[in-house]
Amino acid sequence: MTKRIRKSKTTEPVSLTDEQIAALEPTAAEIAAVLEPIAEPVLTVEESDAIVAAYNLTPAALVEAANEAVKLDEPIEITTKPTPPTADEIAAVLETIDPAAETSVTAGVVDHESQAGSWISEETAAEIQLDEVVAELTETAERCEETIPFPESDETQAPTLAQKLASVPDEDVDRGVFKIAASVDDRAAFETEIESGPNIHSTLKKIRTQLVTKRAARLMLAINVDANFLNRTVHTGARYNVYAAGKLGDIVYGVTDGVVANAINVACMKSLFAFNKAGVPFTMECAKGAASKNYARGLDPSVRKHLISHTVAPGTAPTQASSTMQALVTLGVVKTNGAGKNPTYTVLDTPIAHKLEGMLAAA
Repeated sequence: MTKRIRKSKTTEPVSLTDEQIAALEPTAAEIAAVLEPIAEPVLTVEESDAIVAAYNLTPAALVEAANEAVKLDEPIEITTKPTPPTADEIAAVLETIDPAAETSVTAGVVDHESQAGSWISEETAAEIQLDEVVAELTETAERCEETIPFPESDETQAPTLAQKLASVPDEDVDRGVFKIAASVDDRAAFETEIESGPNIHSTLKKIRTQLVTKRAARLMLAINVDANFLNRTVHTGARYNVYAAGKLGDIVYGVTDGVVANAINVACMKSLFAFNKAGVPFTMECAKGAASKNYARGLDPSVRKHLISHTVAPGTAPTQASSTMQALVTLGVVKTNGAGKNPTYTVLDTPIAHKLEGMLAAA
């Protein structure tokens, strides 16, 4: 007979036989005495590590014996550190990389149909996505400002993106590829669980081809982007918008010896940098105007004169613009001031922002 061990979602379940559990030392009573001062039936990594080290137990053995000792209605849930991938596991993922993706000039196309598929309904997609963008902005901006300090003088300059990329060790890149692949696979499993339609799964396959690459892993490590961003929970039943991930992939390829090919990305960023240069605030309404020339006609002429607009329909502008702005937030290109449906975006002083500005100015 095998007993299942309930663990955190970051690790695979562990199984122990009755004989293995019976042979464990120390006894359940001894472990119970250690656990008694802990008020909550959930152990932190530090608490569990300390107990495991003290008694030379595996985390699974600790959980099983503790459950027996304290007789809780619910099992003690232990938060354990993810098991590092083996060299063979990393190698297996590296073999799945499409060689063409490492040298391609563009990331390819992600279907716009998947935009609505990421959200509760097509009618509320734009509103929910805007809420998501705002929720992510502050954390991302703080992360980028802490990671890449502003220049203190003419003698102290922030590193360029090329320097940041070159500083990432190759072995870290390989592990980064594995993490991105695991993230996409976890997202696919989530979408299967909530019975998403075929569009979103098709898009995830494209995203896997685009982002499970060394070029993407190196960039994410260089600018401190969490490889698991696709699985960030936005609200119950929904995670990071996959269409925004496609926009992000387009930018990743652009700054790693390619070009930014998505027309909405180009229009929004050209407008963003033009507004920044002119000292004019760039809002979500401006981003919508950048996505749609017809939408821009409803904006004030003093704003409209700085826009470089694409030609999508006005009704499509909210989802198209917000997905691009979400990608720029994730990559640490912009931060926001204010909240609600019309936040203001400010260009960050980061290597990737400078790289994109220079690229688009030359285009």
